[in-house]
Amino acid sequence: MTRQQVKLKAKEDIRGRVFACFIPFLILGGIQLLIGYLLGENTYAIVPILVNIAMFPLSVGIAAIFLQVVRQKNSDIKMGKVFDFYKKTNRLGQIFLAYIVSSLYVIGGLILFIIPGIILAMRYSMLTFVLADYDDISWRDALYKCKQITDGRKGEIFIYMLSFFGWGILVAITLGILSIYVLPYYQATFANLYTIYNPTINVIDQEFLP
Repeated sequence: MTRQQVKLKAKEDIRGRVFACFIPFLILGGIQLLIGYLLGENTYAIVPILVNIAMFPLSVGIAAIFLQVVRQKNSDIKMGKVFDFYKKTNRLGQIFLAYIVSSLYVIGGLILFIIPGIILAMRYSMLTFVLADYDDISWRDALYKCKQITDGRKGEIFIYMLSFFGWGILVAITLGILSIYVLPYYQATFANLYTIYNPTINVIDQEFLP
């Protein structure tokens, strides 16, 4: 599929339920704002880092929702799914480790040389989808799966991200209002891209294939 076809499918996937697809991001943003308010400005530098780690399962939950959106047309969007991975206590440790280790790799790459850091960021850009898609996957296997999925495709992933640059400007101009559409569109695009890249799970609608 071409980039235009992938993004067209993403638009079709969220058509008629854009706001419903935006609510998971609203939940995430609301929790972030609440925690930020409760912590205040006078807090240790390590605290925001720990908060980001603690909230990562929410991002995995959002990824799970959008995998359902792009794979099951017109399926009901269950907002409670955002919190699903907190309920899977046996998996939380692996999810946290996957996030911490991948973040350390990316930060280390950026500190040493900027370009290796960007390459590593592209390698682990599909991490939330991998963690959402595979039950009981270990953090090591999740990172390896990301490497496998993005092998030879990091440049393409980067171009996909750049293709939303104009949308980002429009979001800023509208003081964030347009994010109601852009965030679901962006997430659906990458959920579709992940499904195409994944060598074992591919359920993209035939009508969108070239």
